[in-house]
Amino acid sequence: MLADGIVDKDAVKAHFAHAQGILKNAVGSLHPLSVVAQCKLLSALPPHRLQTLDVLCEWVAAKVGLPFMRIDPLKVDFTKVADVMSASYAARFNILPLELTSNTLVVATAEPFLLEWEAEIAKISRRKIVLVLSNPLDIAQYIAQFFSLAKSIKSANKSSGQDLALRNNFEQHVELGKSNKQLDANDQHVVNIVDWLWQFAFEQRASDIHL
Repeated sequence: MLADGIVDKDAVKAHFAHAQGILKNAVGSLHPLSVVAQCKLLSALPPHRLQTLDVLCEWVAAKVGLPFMRIDPLKVDFTKVADVMSASYAARFNILPLELTSNTLVVATAEPFLLEWEAEIAKISRRKIVLVLSNPLDIAQYIAQFFSLAKSIKSANKSSGQDLALRNNFEQHVELGKSNKQLDANDQHVVNIVDWLWQFAFEQRASDIHL
């Protein structure tokens, strides 16, 4: 950032102690970009944008030649992508599979220089790996959610039979709420899915999700 003129030496000196304090008080590991974002730096370059975590991720993505992607969970087919790796494997390398096609596997990473997993996952999935860079906090959050939801979806599909085939894509889950199908409130797998939808709608302040 200093070399690119985004921050100057005075700003670095002024926030160095603050950054050290953030690292010292952090619970568990903290991504370097998260530390910088918490310093709330303003760019030295016009229009002097606040260096939020997304802005910093965009800058890193441009530096390493990767597209920056904001993760949209409504566009992720959980049951497909969760088959290519485990939650613990994803957490170990700070990566998240997002899309699986017949030829490619799109994987979000917050560690563009730590790619020792790439050859292994390419071999397992038999797909070409397409890398994108994403917000490390989003990746961590969705690792915890996606794999759990994938398990719930598979279990719900298995237990519901042909009369109630819960879709893998969450856009289709939303549409399910508009149908006349009756969900068994005791089916914990379905409850987990619906609870997640409500929470996601609340966080996004969505007004178009009806269950």
